[in-house]
Amino acid sequence: MLLDVHGGEVLASNPVGAQIWQRLDGQLTRSDIAREVAHLYGVPLHRAEHDVVAFIAALAARGLVTEVPA
Repeated sequence: MLLDVHGGEVLASNPVGAQIWQRLDGQLTRSDIAREVAHLYGVPLHRAEHDVVAFIAALAARGLVTEVPA
């Protein structure tokens, strides 16, 4: 569960989204996170990369995360 304080909404996530959220600490890249998700859930890397990018984009659209340049 995520709380969008500015939007006044509580957002629910599936287990994959929760795994991604927990790894958004600024230490890992999207590729690092995708590799972990692919390994944890036994999905192809390209699928994990797509899901990670989409989830992060959805969070960014709500202003819940910002991307830090490498």
